[in-house]
Amino acid sequence: MHQLNTRFKEALIRGAIWAFIGFLYGILFILFFSMSNHLSLPLNPLIVAGTLAGTIAALIYSSMSLAVIVSMVSSVTSLILVVSSHNHINLVTMTITTAIVGAVTGAVYGLKAKQSRIFRADAKTLTGIFSGAIVSLFFVLLSIILPDISLEFTVATLCLFTGILYVTFVPTFVKHFSGLLPPMADGAMVGAGTSAFIALIFFFMTSGVTPETAGSLQPLMDQVRMTILQTAFGGMMGGGLAGFLSGFMLTKWQDL
Repeated sequence: MHQLNTRFKEALIRGAIWAFIGFLYGILFILFFSMSNHLSLPLNPLIVAGTLAGTIAALIYSSMSLAVIVSMVSSVTSLILVVSSHNHINLVTMTITTAIVGAVTGAVYGLKAKQSRIFRADAKTLTGIFSGAIVSLFFVLLSIILPDISLEFTVATLCLFTGILYVTFVPTFVKHFSGLLPPMADGAMVGAGTSAFIALIFFFMTSGVTPETAGSLQPLMDQVRMTILQTAFGGMMGGGLAGFLSGFMLTKWQDL
Protein backbone atom coordinates (compact mmCIF):
# COMPACT_ATOMS: atom_id res chain seq x y z
CA MET A 1 0.00 0.00 0.00
CA HIS A 2 2.86 2.35 0.87
CA GLN A 3 4.55 1.66 -2.47
CA LEU A 4 1.29 2.36 -4.30
CA ASN A 5 0.95 5.72 -2.53
CA THR A 6 4.55 6.55 -3.42
CA ARG A 7 3.94 5.68 -7.06
CA PHE A 8 0.75 7.76 -7.17
CA LYS A 9 2.37 10.84 -5.59
CA GLU A 10 5.35 10.61 -7.93
CA ALA A 11 2.99 10.21 -10.89
CA LEU A 12 1.00 13.32 -9.91
CA ILE A 13 4.12 15.46 -9.45
CA ARG A 14 5.74 14.40 -12.69
CA GLY A 15 2.43 14.53 -14.54
CA ALA A 16 1.92 18.16 -13.45
CA ILE A 17 5.42 19.18 -14.58
CA TRP A 18 5.09 17.45 -17.93
CA ALA A 19 1.58 18.83 -18.39
CA PHE A 20 3.03 22.35 -18.16
CA ILE A 21 5.59 21.50 -20.85
CA GLY A 22 2.75 20.00 -22.89
CA PHE A 23 0.78 23.23 -22.46
CA LEU A 24 3.70 25.17 -23.95
CA TYR A 25 4.00 22.57 -26.71
CA GLY A 26 0.33 23.00 -27.64
CA ILE A 27 0.66 26.78 -27.90
CA LEU A 28 3.85 26.52 -29.93
CA PHE A 29 2.28 23.94 -32.21
CA ILE A 30 -0.72 26.03 -33.24
CA LEU A 31 1.40 29.17 -33.70
CA PHE A 32 3.83 27.40 -36.02
CA PHE A 33 1.10 25.40 -37.75
CA SER A 34 -0.90 28.54 -38.56
CA MET A 35 2.19 30.47 -39.66
CA SER A 36 3.25 27.60 -41.90
CA ASN A 37 -0.15 27.65 -43.59
CA HIS A 38 -0.10 31.45 -43.84
CA LEU A 39 3.34 31.49 -45.49
CA SER A 40 2.51 28.51 -47.75
CA LEU A 41 5.74 26.74 -46.87
CA PRO A 42 6.63 23.76 -49.11
CA LEU A 43 6.69 21.34 -46.15
CA ASN A 44 3.60 19.80 -44.56
CA PRO A 45 2.45 22.27 -41.83
CA LEU A 46 2.15 19.42 -39.35
CA ILE A 47 5.80 18.48 -39.82
CA VAL A 48 6.88 22.12 -39.51
CA ALA A 49 4.78 22.70 -36.39
CA GLY A 50 5.64 19.39 -34.71
CA THR A 51 9.36 19.78 -35.30
CA LEU A 52 9.58 23.43 -34.24
CA ALA A 53 7.33 22.93 -31.21
CA GLY A 54 9.46 19.99 -30.07
CA THR A 55 12.62 22.03 -30.66
CA ILE A 56 11.55 25.15 -28.73
CA ALA A 57 10.00 23.10 -25.91
CA ALA A 58 13.26 21.14 -25.56
CA LEU A 59 15.27 24.35 -25.73
CA ILE A 60 13.24 25.93 -22.90
CA TYR A 61 13.34 22.69 -20.89
CA SER A 62 17.13 22.45 -21.36
CA SER A 63 17.70 25.25 -18.84
CA MET A 64 14.61 26.14 -16.85
CA SER A 65 16.55 28.57 -14.63
CA LEU A 66 17.71 30.59 -17.62
CA ALA A 67 14.27 30.32 -19.24
CA VAL A 68 12.67 31.94 -16.18
CA ILE A 69 15.21 34.78 -16.14
CA VAL A 70 14.91 35.38 -19.88
CA SER A 71 11.10 35.25 -19.71
CA MET A 72 11.07 38.14 -17.24
CA VAL A 73 13.53 40.23 -19.27
CA SER A 74 11.77 39.45 -22.55
CA SER A 75 8.33 40.23 -21.12
CA VAL A 76 9.52 43.70 -20.12
CA THR A 77 11.14 44.20 -23.54
CA SER A 78 8.00 43.06 -25.37
CA LEU A 79 5.81 45.28 -23.20
CA ILE A 80 8.00 48.32 -23.96
CA LEU A 81 7.82 47.60 -27.69
CA VAL A 82 4.03 47.20 -27.54
CA VAL A 83 3.53 50.41 -25.57
CA SER A 84 5.93 52.42 -27.75
CA SER A 85 4.20 51.28 -30.95
CA HIS A 86 1.22 53.34 -32.04
CA ASN A 87 -1.25 51.67 -34.35
CA HIS A 88 0.79 48.80 -35.73
CA ILE A 89 3.25 46.25 -34.34
CA ASN A 90 5.78 44.76 -36.72
CA LEU A 91 5.99 41.12 -35.65
CA VAL A 92 9.38 40.51 -37.31
CA THR A 93 10.96 43.59 -35.69
CA MET A 94 9.45 42.73 -32.32
CA THR A 95 10.61 39.12 -32.46
CA ILE A 96 14.15 39.95 -33.60
CA THR A 97 14.58 42.75 -31.04
CA THR A 98 13.33 40.60 -28.19
CA ALA A 99 15.43 37.65 -29.34
CA ILE A 100 18.57 39.82 -29.36
CA VAL A 101 17.88 40.97 -25.80
CA GLY A 102 17.30 37.35 -24.79
CA ALA A 103 20.45 36.20 -26.53
CA VAL A 104 22.56 38.78 -24.70
CA THR A 105 20.96 37.81 -21.37
CA GLY A 106 21.56 34.13 -22.09
CA ALA A 107 25.16 34.73 -23.16
CA VAL A 108 25.92 36.55 -19.90
CA TYR A 109 24.29 33.68 -17.98
CA GLY A 110 26.37 31.11 -19.85
CA LEU A 111 29.52 33.11 -19.13
CA LYS A 112 28.86 33.77 -15.44
CA ALA A 113 26.89 30.71 -14.21
CA LYS A 114 29.83 28.36 -13.76
CA GLN A 115 27.78 25.64 -12.01
CA SER A 116 25.13 25.58 -14.72
CA ARG A 117 24.79 22.75 -17.24
CA ILE A 118 23.89 25.21 -19.96
CA PHE A 119 26.69 23.69 -22.08
CA ARG A 120 24.38 20.72 -22.66
CA ALA A 121 21.60 22.84 -24.17
CA ASP A 122 22.85 22.15 -27.70
CA ALA A 123 22.55 18.37 -27.24
CA LYS A 124 19.12 18.66 -25.62
CA THR A 125 17.87 20.95 -28.38
CA LEU A 126 19.12 18.54 -31.03
CA THR A 127 17.15 15.82 -29.24
CA GLY A 128 14.05 18.00 -29.50
CA ILE A 129 14.59 18.50 -33.24
CA PHE A 130 15.11 14.77 -33.78
CA SER A 131 12.12 13.70 -31.66
CA GLY A 132 9.75 16.30 -33.09
CA ALA A 133 10.69 15.53 -36.69
CA ILE A 134 10.44 11.73 -36.34
CA VAL A 135 7.08 11.77 -34.54
CA SER A 136 5.61 14.41 -36.87
CA LEU A 137 6.67 12.51 -39.99
CA PHE A 138 5.17 9.30 -38.64
CA PHE A 139 1.92 11.07 -37.75
CA VAL A 140 1.64 12.57 -41.25
CA LEU A 141 1.88 9.06 -42.66
CA LEU A 142 -0.72 7.87 -40.15
CA SER A 143 -3.08 10.72 -41.09
CA ILE A 144 -3.12 9.43 -44.68
CA ILE A 145 -4.73 6.26 -43.36
CA LEU A 146 -6.86 8.04 -40.71
CA PRO A 147 -7.65 11.47 -42.19
CA ASP A 148 -10.32 12.54 -39.67
CA ILE A 149 -8.17 12.80 -36.54
CA SER A 150 -9.23 15.70 -34.30
CA LEU A 151 -6.87 18.58 -33.54
CA GLU A 152 -6.82 17.85 -29.80
CA PHE A 153 -5.95 14.19 -30.38
CA THR A 154 -3.30 15.15 -32.93
CA VAL A 155 -1.50 17.48 -30.54
CA ALA A 156 -1.93 15.13 -27.56
CA THR A 157 -0.44 12.24 -29.54
CA LEU A 158 2.41 14.30 -30.96
CA CYS A 159 3.27 15.70 -27.53
CA LEU A 160 3.06 12.31 -25.84
CA PHE A 161 5.35 10.48 -28.26
CA THR A 162 7.72 13.42 -28.76
CA GLY A 163 8.18 13.46 -24.99
CA ILE A 164 8.74 9.71 -24.84
CA LEU A 165 11.25 9.85 -27.69
CA TYR A 166 12.99 12.83 -26.05
CA VAL A 167 13.58 11.13 -22.68
CA THR A 168 14.64 7.95 -24.46
CA PHE A 169 17.31 9.54 -26.64
CA VAL A 170 18.46 12.60 -24.68
CA PRO A 171 21.10 10.68 -22.65
CA THR A 172 22.68 9.49 -25.91
CA PHE A 173 22.60 12.99 -27.43
CA VAL A 174 24.05 14.51 -24.25
CA LYS A 175 26.84 11.92 -24.26
CA HIS A 176 27.84 12.55 -27.87
CA PHE A 177 26.85 16.14 -28.66
CA SER A 178 27.37 18.19 -25.49
CA GLY A 179 29.88 20.96 -25.94
CA LEU A 180 29.30 21.54 -29.65
CA LEU A 181 28.92 25.18 -28.67
CA PRO A 182 30.66 27.05 -25.85
CA PRO A 183 28.46 27.78 -22.77
CA MET A 184 28.11 31.42 -23.82
CA ALA A 185 26.67 30.40 -27.21
CA ASP A 186 24.41 27.78 -25.61
CA GLY A 187 23.04 30.45 -23.27
CA ALA A 188 22.50 32.81 -26.19
CA MET A 189 20.62 30.10 -28.08
CA VAL A 190 18.30 29.35 -25.15
CA GLY A 191 17.81 33.05 -24.49
CA ALA A 192 16.98 33.86 -28.11
CA GLY A 193 14.57 30.94 -28.51
CA THR A 194 12.73 31.63 -25.26
CA SER A 195 12.52 35.36 -26.02
CA ALA A 196 11.13 34.75 -29.51
CA PHE A 197 8.40 32.62 -27.94
CA ILE A 198 7.58 35.38 -25.43
CA ALA A 199 7.40 37.94 -28.26
CA LEU A 200 4.94 35.74 -30.18
CA ILE A 201 2.76 35.38 -27.08
CA PHE A 202 2.75 39.14 -26.48
CA PHE A 203 1.86 39.81 -30.12
CA PHE A 204 -0.95 37.28 -29.92
CA MET A 205 -2.37 38.77 -26.70
CA THR A 206 -2.06 42.35 -27.95
CA SER A 207 -3.85 41.53 -31.20
CA GLY A 208 -6.74 40.16 -29.15
CA VAL A 209 -7.13 43.40 -27.18
CA THR A 210 -6.45 45.85 -30.02
CA PRO A 211 -6.87 43.99 -33.34
CA GLU A 212 -5.68 46.90 -35.47
CA THR A 213 -2.13 46.54 -34.13
CA ALA A 214 -1.70 43.20 -35.92
CA GLY A 215 -2.34 44.75 -39.33
CA SER A 216 -2.42 42.19 -42.15
CA LEU A 217 -1.65 39.40 -39.68
CA GLN A 218 -4.96 39.80 -37.84
CA PRO A 219 -6.69 36.97 -39.81
CA LEU A 220 -3.79 34.70 -38.83
CA MET A 221 -4.16 35.68 -35.16
CA ASP A 222 -7.91 35.09 -35.36
CA GLN A 223 -7.27 31.62 -36.73
CA VAL A 224 -4.87 30.87 -33.87
CA ARG A 225 -7.37 32.24 -31.35
CA MET A 226 -10.06 29.86 -32.57
CA THR A 227 -7.98 26.74 -31.90
CA ILE A 228 -5.38 27.60 -29.25
CA LEU A 229 -7.47 26.27 -26.36
CA GLN A 230 -7.85 22.94 -28.15
CA THR A 231 -4.14 22.57 -28.84
CA ALA A 232 -3.09 23.76 -25.38
CA PHE A 233 -5.50 21.25 -23.82
CA GLY A 234 -4.27 18.49 -26.13
CA GLY A 235 -0.67 19.27 -25.24
CA MET A 236 -1.46 19.20 -21.52
CA MET A 237 -3.19 15.84 -21.86
CA GLY A 238 -0.35 14.29 -23.87
CA GLY A 239 2.41 15.70 -21.66
CA GLY A 240 0.52 14.99 -18.44
CA LEU A 241 -0.16 11.39 -19.45
CA ALA A 242 3.49 10.79 -20.34
CA GLY A 243 4.62 12.27 -17.02
CA PHE A 244 2.01 10.36 -15.01
CA LEU A 245 2.99 7.01 -16.54
CA SER A 246 6.68 7.76 -16.08
CA GLY A 247 6.14 8.68 -12.43
CA PHE A 248 3.87 5.72 -11.71
CA MET A 249 6.50 3.35 -13.03
CA LEU A 250 9.05 5.14 -10.81
CA THR A 251 11.50 5.68 -13.65
CA LYS A 252 14.46 7.70 -12.46
CA TRP A 253 14.55 11.47 -12.91
CA GLN A 254 17.11 12.27 -15.55
CA ASP A 255 19.92 14.27 -13.98
CA LEU A 256 21.23 15.89 -17.15
